[in-house]
Amino acid sequence: MTNNDLRCISKFNDEVTIISKNLNACILSPTIEYDYYNSIFDQLSVLSRDDWDLNKKSDYKFDIIVANNILHYSKSPQLWIDNLMNSCDLLLVQDLMKRKRSNKSEYGNDGDSMRYSFDNYQYFDKPFNLSNLKYKITNSYIYDGDVNEYDKSPKHFISLITHDT
Repeated sequence: MTNNDLRCISKFNDEVTIISKNLNACILSPTIEYDYYNSIFDQLSVLSRDDWDLNKKSDYKFDIIVANNILHYSKSPQLWIDNLMNSCDLLLVQDLMKRKRSNKSEYGNDGDSMRYSFDNYQYFDKPFNLSNLKYKITNSYIYDGDVNEYDKSPKHFISLITHDT
């Protein structure tokens, strides 16, 4: 999570009126964004990747789950999204469409294994196409990520996913 990501998330959330303070919210493995979300939601739970194996369903129940820079660690993104949606009404995702994280490949050396796309926006070979989800993406925002030593034109996205089809 970078300051640029946080700025884009703040702008996105300002435009999405469905997000409100009274939602029972959960944020997964937050870094610098914790204080921001803590100021938005009256009820904010925090779960780390150690608390919840996203390869399995959970009994957790929230109005909204925030997953920033989590899904690019999934080898089974449909399963992870299904398991997250099983525990919430709204899923707010910020993640990578294209971002080279090592000198050898697109992926980093920390379990990074997936990139994402939409029907009309694909920046990487063999991404997981979010347009094919059985859920509804109500809002999305694609933006330029911060440049790093390996990638001069990274693309990130933010999407709000609901059960409505």
